[in-house]
Amino acid sequence: MTAISRSCIALARVIEQVLLSREHVERDYAALEDRVADFRARAERTDTAEALLRVERDSSTEQYNDLQAQLRAAQDQIADLTTQLAHAPATPPPSTVPLARLFAAQGERDDARAERDDLRVDLAAAQARADAAEAERDQVRQLVATAEQQRDRVTRVLVVAEQERDGALDMRDQARRISTALRRERDAAVTERDQTRQAVAALEQRRDAAVAERDQARLALTAQRQQRALVDEELRVTRTSLSQSRAESEAA
Repeated sequence: MTAISRSCIALARVIEQVLLSREHVERDYAALEDRVADFRARAERTDTAEALLRVERDSSTEQYNDLQAQLRAAQDQIADLTTQLAHAPATPPPSTVPLARLFAAQGERDDARAERDDLRVDLAAAQARADAAEAERDQVRQLVATAEQQRDRVTRVLVVAEQERDGALDMRDQARRISTALRRERDAAVTERDQTRQAVAALEQRRDAAVAERDQARLALTAQRQQRALVDEELRVTRTSLSQSRAESEAA
């Protein structure tokens, strides 16, 4: 395995890790978006409840103020009737209307006091609910702010991850271009190798043909030498025979 192949494999692993990190960040970002939306919905519900509690508190306060006014009026009426009774003659007249009015005014005062006390309790409860709603609203707002801060941090991380992804994709594209160029060079080298092999095969065929031709020439030369030897032998025999014939003729 060449160094370029190892670099391509390492780059592919880095790209895979970056893409996986981006997927995790996107899931975290979506979860934070859901949390922010939930917190905002809770904040809206809290604001609505707070508005209703404020209306209830204002209504209770208005009723309390009305009862306070009624109580003061009843107290004033009782004071007037008490003054009238104090200035009345020692022998009371047969009519008991002022005394009945006094008792009625006292009853109204007691009823107003009781209703005022009830309204005080209701007002305190409404105030407590309003305070709790305000506290919950503040808490929800703080949670929303925290979630938005987390979302912003995740957004920044996502931006960095996207930049890293873009850089990794650029590196991947560059590696692909390098790999394509290497493949082309490899294909060209393979083609050149095949051409060289074909040329070598042709040379080997020519060499084999030359060797065969040389062997045939050697065989022909050997046959020629053998034939020449036979001719020389026949020539020697002929010369010997002629010499003998000449010698015999001279002897005769």
